[in-house]
Amino acid sequence: MQYAQIRAGKVNIIEVADATALAALRATGLTIIDISGRDPRPATGWGYDADASIFLAPQEQTPCVCLHVEISGGDGGDPPGISNDGVDSLSVSAVFRATEDSNSDIVEDVNITRRINIRDDKNNVANIIKISFAAGICNFSYATARAAGLFHIAQADFTEKINGVSIKLIGDTQFKVYEDYTS
Repeated sequence: MQYAQIRAGKVNIIEVADATALAALRATGLTIIDISGRDPRPATGWGYDADASIFLAPQEQTPCVCLHVEISGGDGGDPPGISNDGVDSLSVSAVFRATEDSNSDIVEDVNITRRINIRDDKNNVANIIKISFAAGICNFSYATARAAGLFHIAQADFTEKINGVSIKLIGDTQFKVYEDYTS
């Protein structure tokens, strides 16, 4: 008979010869669940939610390359800000990496030029910039003379694929542009 052995929330399908063997396994503290008649039938590698007593099929992992963005400089505030004088600027570093970990390998075969939408706080496109990546890296300064406001780069704008995989935006991309009357 087939049973699901649960360890650390993960399923391992096992064959149990008889009730005596089943009792012996349970006596050791193992969680053993009869899976006969289950539809869909769980498989090794599935998850198990003990609170809800349900089996969880593994989720498909969509392959992606992670675009790590760091915005710094400007007035040093949080989020960073710049005057809309067209001179004051933010430093932007954008690096394609293999994972969400900021220390993961740089995806060096990304050599592209693309337009990036800058969106306002109502999610409207407020500006479009064009940047180039060489060996997976792009560093640039952003200055603007456009209207003041709160701006960001949105994940939703990264719909194309790089080397056949999706782009996942990592990092806080929010910044402020303001009129400066302190001078």
